[in-house]
Amino acid sequence: ELQVTLSYNSKKPKLTKKSLNSIKSHGYDWGLKDQSSMISDDGLKINFRDETDHKLEELLLKIKRTGRKLSKEKNNSNVYNQLKRSLNKFYAKRSNLVKEELYYITNIITDRSDIIIIEDLTPKSMRYKAGQNKGFNRKLALRQPGQLIQYIQSSCDRNNKLLIKVNPYKTSQVDFETKEVAKKDLSVREYINSLGNKVDRDINAAKNIKYWGLNPEEHIGFKEEKIELENIRSCR
Repeated sequence: ELQVTLSYNSKKPKLTKKSLNSIKSHGYDWGLKDQSSMISDDGLKINFRDETDHKLEELLLKIKRTGRKLSKEKNNSNVYNQLKRSLNKFYAKRSNLVKEELYYITNIITDRSDIIIIEDLTPKSMRYKAGQNKGFNRKLALRQPGQLIQYIQSSCDRNNKLLIKVNPYKTSQVDFETKEVAKKDLSVREYINSLGNKVDRDINAAKNIKYWGLNPEEHIGFKEEKIELENIRSCR
């Protein structure tokens, strides 16, 4: 069943289709292949800052190293307890760094527009969409997309903005310009459409997400369901 979720503060004025399309808006695709956090319909890639990524990698090494040492010590010994405190300290630092980056990304996204449109993806569906991407689960856990969505939602509520969540069905398979549908391997990040134009897969998906969020009846899932229902009726 196709669903488009609108999340907004009850104090906001009633939005019509005409007003939705007249307000500044951006659609965002989750950057699952290159592990960017978000990619917008106008080509902006929003990711953790390099400095933060470097610090997170350093903390990961310290966590692994300390964890190995801890496993060799006797429970509740002085050395064990000291290593345990160090390990908890490293985990806390990593958690704080991730939260800072999520707020940083949230501010970029919510400052750019009054309507934010994203794919309604769960961590499980993200892993499926990303395919067999080595190390992806670790990156996904660090980037905490579920938490990021909550931060974006909270920011929208505070600043009287609108968050729209779109069913991710075929967002990457439909060419935005030609409306042609073709399943592509995950390794294909750019392609040439039937009009001879070069297309970035992620930006194309973000454009579909934005358009379908503002025009739910144009979502390919909605259209396919409508055709299926018409076929069933015609067979009766």
